[in-house]
Amino acid sequence: MRAWACPICPEMSADHHRPDGRSGDGVSGGQRLQLLAPVVRARKGEHTKLLEDAQKRGFCARAHDGELYELDDTPQLDKKKKHDIEIVVDRLIVRPRTSSVRPG
Repeated sequence: MRAWACPICPEMSADHHRPDGRSGDGVSGGQRLQLLAPVVRARKGEHTKLLEDAQKRGFCARAHDGELYELDDTPQLDKKKKHDIEIVVDRLIVRPRTSSVRPG
């Protein structure tokens, strides 16, 4: 598996990932990350059907307008305002990198 590449520099450099467990992009070991999938971008509406469908498919959380909510406990959206809605696809924990120096 290939290591994550920086969007600015697709070729990995030696200083991009360091042996202390921190990568060059500021993500350190033990940090929790959430993978979000955008489903609505700057659209007006309450989007109740979309959120109900996401809950039926097994998703448990969403983010809208920068705030994170569980799907079963979400506030009503204003149908006259534009919203950005993302569904939480996965939650990850970054493991610290260990140096793999082989003797010999």
